[in-house]
Amino acid sequence: MHPLRAGNGFVAEAATSFQFGHGRHGSCDNFQGCVDGHGGAFGWNMLQLSGGYSWLFWEHFGVMAGLYFPGWENLKDGDWTGTMGMWSFLTLQGDYASIGVGPEVGVGGWALTAGTELQLWGEDAFWMPRIGGYGRIFWPYEYDHPAPDSTRDVRVRTWEIGGRLRIGPFYVQYTYYTQVEGVMYWEVYETAGYSQGMHIISIGGSVSADIVRSQNWK
Repeated sequence: MHPLRAGNGFVAEAATSFQFGHGRHGSCDNFQGCVDGHGGAFGWNMLQLSGGYSWLFWEHFGVMAGLYFPGWENLKDGDWTGTMGMWSFLTLQGDYASIGVGPEVGVGGWALTAGTELQLWGEDAFWMPRIGGYGRIFWPYEYDHPAPDSTRDVRVRTWEIGGRLRIGPFYVQYTYYTQVEGVMYWEVYETAGYSQGMHIISIGGSVSADIVRSQNWK
């Protein structure tokens, strides 16, 4: 949703992703109903967007804040009006490493994210690999406590962990995402797939005012 290091000026990210179901999963159709163990949550996700502003104080303390869109699963809200979330992130960083933590709020609930990024070749080695990792926990404002046969698309606590490889403005990211009960449910014409957890591969780009200045992009 946002960079793991702060700078001075705007920050923006865009990414698309592929997902593979994990944990309890299955499929539904008009003939068998919903059956565990077949199908699941393989699919491609639409473009995800994030933008905000970043401040760096005394060279080592960073503050970032912004918005991301859309976030049906991130915010546990299926309506378009509830798919925009607000994130923030505080960092302690140097030329070679950064650590940070920050809260996130949305219509459906709130979350806490912590992350780190290593720049083994230093701040100025823009096109050298940079490795990051993060963890996130989400709590809905109102919990659903469904019966065992009605556990689809419920508002429950979720958690995720992920790793990111960044080279220049581009990155590839792996995330394992799961909810503590129930399953996520996706309709496809007259069939549907569901899964409790997901393996997610994201491919995207991250740009900031610092990157534009350092690379003399116009």
